[in-house]
Amino acid sequence: MEAASRREFDLVLFWALDRFSREGVLPTLHHLQRLDSWGVAWRWYTEQYLDSTGIFKDAVISIAAPIAKQENIRGSERIMAGLARAKRNGSGRP
Repeated sequence: MEAASRREFDLVLFWALDRFSREGVLPTLHHLQRLDSWGVAWRWYTEQYLDSTGIFKDAVISIAAPIAKQENIRGSERIMAGLARAKRNGSGRP
């Protein structure tokens, strides 16, 4: 973020929102808004229509919020499934 604030680059490309930040929905949205305020564009690789460079720039943040929340839920579900699988296989914590 420091390099972005100094405009050392003009675009951040990330695979998915949960790869950009794992801090939760609100902090992630704040990061995206800060990038935008510094004039640094961003693009979401796996959801290519969600980026800050198109004509719907202002709407992207409001679209990204519920998607970020869903990504967070999916991550939690994957962790819980992994723990359950490990427990079934006898390699989890008792």
